[in-house]
Amino acid sequence: MVASREELVWAEVLRLLKTHASLTYFQAVYEGWRENVSDNMFPCIYMEPDESREEPYTVPSRKRILFPIRIIAEINVSGNYDLQIIGDATTKGVINIANDIKSALAETPNLNGLCQSFTFPNTRYQMAAFPFRQVDITMMIELITTGAVR
Repeated sequence: MVASREELVWAEVLRLLKTHASLTYFQAVYEGWRENVSDNMFPCIYMEPDESREEPYTVPSRKRILFPIRIIAEINVSGNYDLQIIGDATTKGVINIANDIKSALAETPNLNGLCQSFTFPNTRYQMAAFPFRQVDITMMIELITTGAVR
């Protein structure tokens, strides 16, 4: 079975999140949401595909696919309440984490030739169930396909 462009892009984003030197403080990168993650697995990242769009592009045989991936980082703020938004030299806050993730991915602007480009159109900061806090980043990936190629 030949992998689709979306599958290849997913695998590359996963690889970058797991291996980038500036993200080594994450205990785990999960494909899909998890419940009951043990306390020693924070901070962690969850990757979720979101609503994909397909539209005509320049000529009838070409298509533009917008493939969004939600990158949700979660931290446990127990004992570090004052550092949950902006951290310090040893503790990352949600704004620091969002910047780290975006900067790490931006170092590979076309995901090693797998996409035209990508942006981060939305970043949401939210409380999960206290003492957990999340940053939810939408990574919008633009793919151009020809014919029946996915």
